[in-house]
Amino acid sequence: MPTNDLPQMFLNTIKEHIPPGAEWMPLAATAVVALIGLVFMVKGARLAPVLAALVFALVGGLAGSLLATLFATPLWPTVAGCSAVGLLLGVVLFRVWFALLVAACLALVSLAVYGGQVLREPLDSYLSAGLDREKQLVTLPEAGSPVAPSTDWQKEAAGLWAYLGEQVPNFQTSVWAIVVSTGLAGLIFGLLLPKIARALWAASLGTALLALAVGTAVQLRCPDHMPWLQREGLIVAAALWVVSLAYNWADVHGVRLKKSAKGGAAKAAT
Repeated sequence: MPTNDLPQMFLNTIKEHIPPGAEWMPLAATAVVALIGLVFMVKGARLAPVLAALVFALVGGLAGSLLATLFATPLWPTVAGCSAVGLLLGVVLFRVWFALLVAACLALVSLAVYGGQVLREPLDSYLSAGLDREKQLVTLPEAGSPVAPSTDWQKEAAGLWAYLGEQVPNFQTSVWAIVVSTGLAGLIFGLLLPKIARALWAASLGTALLALAVGTAVQLRCPDHMPWLQREGLIVAAALWVVSLAYNWADVHGVRLKKSAKGGAAKAAT
């Protein structure tokens, strides 16, 4: 399976966690993902502050349960108090939090582009070498010995980092330069132009979720149409992204314009 086949990966992940006799669940999950994507495409920019407040409240509630366990305080009052504090912080610090989110997303996208353009061949050779080693060195654990994890992700990540540093010129320098420059640019953009940043975030996330759901549904019901979807789907997704971006931008700016118009009418009346 190709590494960029996200619908198939999403479908396989769902199938691994469904019980027998619940074959309807993958299609239902894709429908839920599609619905969430549509909501983000239409109202994501407007809902961003509410979602931030809810996330902070949830984190505060989890922190409150831990504090109640550590200090032996009443559980629900502690959870309620910490949730209220988290909700307040989510409202007050929304602009900073969202700017950090934009910075992280922009850095990840830039790293993905860099990886697709520069690191594809080194990554393929690294993965091929790893598969060859696994085929050559197949050992069975001794009876009664504890079963160790199949891969140690920390060692694997360190090995991959060292391998790419040897194979790709200026790899570490390029990665850090991309992260710092794009992250700083995203932070400044999110702080100076928060409404446009919200519209971009909502349109991008909503379009990605909808595209993932549609691709998974096609893979489930009519996999023969996947080649056509892969050819034409990018054009359709780009058109939907542009429409969603314009709609979200108009949505968040329309509130301010209406308020300004009402304020101007009130001043004129006085």
